[in-house]
Amino acid sequence: MPVVIAMLAAGGLAAGWPQRAMIAALAVPAEQQEPSCRGCGQPASPLPWPRLRRPGPCPGCGRRPSLPALAAGLATALLLAAAAYRVHPWPVLAATAWLIVLAVPLSVIDLRVHRLPNVLTGSAYAGVVLFLAIAATDADSWARFGRAALGGIILAAGFLLLALCSKGQIGIGDCKAAAVTGTLLAWYGWDRLLTGTLAGFLLASAYGVWLIARHAATRHSQVPFGPFMLSGALLIVLVTA
Repeated sequence: MPVVIAMLAAGGLAAGWPQRAMIAALAVPAEQQEPSCRGCGQPASPLPWPRLRRPGPCPGCGRRPSLPALAAGLATALLLAAAAYRVHPWPVLAATAWLIVLAVPLSVIDLRVHRLPNVLTGSAYAGVVLFLAIAATDADSWARFGRAALGGIILAAGFLLLALCSKGQIGIGDCKAAAVTGTLLAWYGWDRLLTGTLAGFLLASAYGVWLIARHAATRHSQVPFGPFMLSGALLIVLVTA
């Protein structure tokens, strides 16, 4: 067990650099076709992906992109170490670890540009479903896998309904992310699906209250929900697995 924890923690630290590349390449508002400098707004070339060299300064203002490679790696390492300690068997651990690695750049991108890129949500969903299918094969628990798949569909459908009724507060990207978190949570049971979803709403509400208290937002401001949906789901998995 200590060896597995150490290996996953080391892998999490190393993941900070590809995560940085994902953030640089994909933290682009939906209405734009290419990244722009956050200092002056001029078009900027994204960090080459998967080449991981440091991007140069903006030719307009000289600002160098801020890409949290170390912070992303540390967060990933801590979450992966917790997952290695709490989550079993190994295919379920792999599904959780896969979601953790992609949840970090997804959260940063959503906080920056209110967007959850399809390439990351789709990859997260495919990986979680694949590893849970392996877990179902090993343990001959296809009923559990069916519940997980149904949970993801139900949660995505629920968020789609919210997206249609919320006037932009919930986006289509949130619906796709809900399919991922719903699948992983429902693997553990319907109660975990409900608890993990509720945790996401509570975290988002707390963040909104904090912004309002700092006069950085109003009650009508749009708060990115993806980071809190992912955090709530992972929190419940890590605490109750």
